[in-house]
Amino acid sequence: MTAPSAAGLARGVSWSAVGQGGAELLRLGTGLVLAAFLPPEAFGRVGLATVFAGYATVWSSLGLGSVLLSRADPDEAEQSTVFWVNVALAAGAAAALSAVASPVAALAGAPEVARLVRGFAGVAFVGAVGFVPRIRLQQRRAFRALAGVEGAAALAGAAASI
Repeated sequence: MTAPSAAGLARGVSWSAVGQGGAELLRLGTGLVLAAFLPPEAFGRVGLATVFAGYATVWSSLGLGSVLLSRADPDEAEQSTVFWVNVALAAGAAAALSAVASPVAALAGAPEVARLVRGFAGVAFVGAVGFVPRIRLQQRRAFRALAGVEGAAALAGAAASI
């Protein structure tokens, strides 16, 4: 793979900023909408569940993206291995998150937190399925397509949250 030109690098950075920045702005907007329409107690419960969901997301990848990114052109076996290991890690993280959902809800004194935590566990698992394709888009420097994927994912998440 050849090094990108200055113009190519600028386009890549621009599309990355659009994709990631747009997704973060959408998440911020979603949070503001939820804060405006949910009672404070309910918003706090969603926030608590979100903290646990973040752990599931982290545990489901464990740096596997760098394995693929370090290869100039990973073969099908490498991609498949990383995909299935990532899916297995995500399933394990989702199962662990589901297992602690009820105790977390009991500690919070809010039974509905368990349902939220389990729902976020499912979302983390679904996100893991797209992990390898997103890495491959990065590797191919397909930043415009990646920005579209990130935007669509953030939009779907916003719609589901609201």
